[in-house]
Amino acid sequence: VKPIRLYGEGAPLITFPNGSDPLVQIDCSEPAGVELHGIKLEGCASCLHVAQGAPVIKGCTITAQGKFGLLAEGNSDPQLQNNFFRDNKGTALLFKDSSHGLVQRNRFEGNSGICIDVRDGAWPDLHDNNFKNNLMWTV
Repeated sequence: VKPIRLYGEGAPLITFPNGSDPLVQIDCSEPAGVELHGIKLEGCASCLHVAQGAPVIKGCTITAQGKFGLLAEGNSDPQLQNNFFRDNKGTALLFKDSSHGLVQRNRFEGNSGICIDVRDGAWPDLHDNNFKNNLMWTV
């Protein structure tokens, strides 16, 4: 099994302005995994849903107009580094169920909802993140 890698150069944009489903859904138990690098995600309802697996998400800009920017649930283990969670109307980053993962050196700016919401037995590792001009709780 080979990994799936999406790399952005310049300002690549994945957008779905009228949808109710996440722009990208990751449900992968293979060790080869999924990688997103330098992609700009803008969604009406939500941007990323990680149901299973350990995707590497680096240098992306995530902006959602609905429920969440990124949802990690189940037994997922996303590795989030150097991303920009910007102007999310709901929760920017939600960990729930038994999800875990790494949240390191990300920026959270101008979000209307909670920046990082951890629920229901989830346990992400949070390191060196930056929070600026958000309207609700940080974590």
